[in-house]
Amino acid sequence: LIEPSVVTIKRAALHVRAFSKESKITTVCKFIDDVTIDDFIPNSQTIKIHLFSNILDVELFSMSNLQKLVTNSFGGENYFVCSSPYIDDYKTDRVDSFMRHFRDKYFGNFELLGEETNSKSDNSYWNCNKNFKGNPCFSHPTLCGCGEKWTRVIRVFKVNL
Repeated sequence: LIEPSVVTIKRAALHVRAFSKESKITTVCKFIDDVTIDDFIPNSQTIKIHLFSNILDVELFSMSNLQKLVTNSFGGENYFVCSSPYIDDYKTDRVDSFMRHFRDKYFGNFELLGEETNSKSDNSYWNCNKNFKGNPCFSHPTLCGCGEKWTRVIRVFKVNL
């Protein structure tokens, strides 16, 4: 886990441990551009799961440095779950460029497992802020706050580095 906030990274580690008590969790309390290969213990025999939630669309770090860091630090089988709200095509392309890097560089060892994009521009909202028993309410969008519907960009892929 990489996160510059101590409180947030501790909370994230608790959530991960709740799902898998046996997994080795490495926490790195730094900004992404400050992370180095020395912050990780390389092990090409283990399966790595990378969760990038609401970060790949942020322009406050170097995407190419992150791609090099992942490539040099995590040999072997890697799964990536990348999610972001749909903000605009430019921000979505940052998420896609991260995935394309691994697809193009490791073509024979890359597998797209899933992708989803729901945006305001194509009116394919994912869900609304108010729902009933887990279902978005389509019947009365102005009365329940459905004007604040959620968007999403999700890319899930596997690559052997």
